[in-house]
Amino acid sequence: SDLRTVLAPDGASGINDLTVGPDGSVVVGVLRHRPQSGEIAGPTELMHISPAGETRTLVDDLLWPNGTGFAPDGTTLYVAEYA
Repeated sequence: SDLRTVLAPDGASGINDLTVGPDGSVVVGVLRHRPQSGEIAGPTELMHISPAGETRTLVDDLLWPNGTGFAPDGTTLYVAEYA
């Protein structure tokens, strides 16, 4: 099969929202709480996955990243902090 895992952060309860950059990279928010269970949002991160599959943390002090997108020129990334 051609499927492979490219992001599986330890302790994550889920992935929330993502966007694709102009270079084909993916920016995705990580959840570390269970909102449907009433858990309070805690520190989490926004991750970058390159087209080659390499990952890195862009920001590690968000509470609940929800709503990501690049500006039309591709140079600015916007992230809504839901919490």
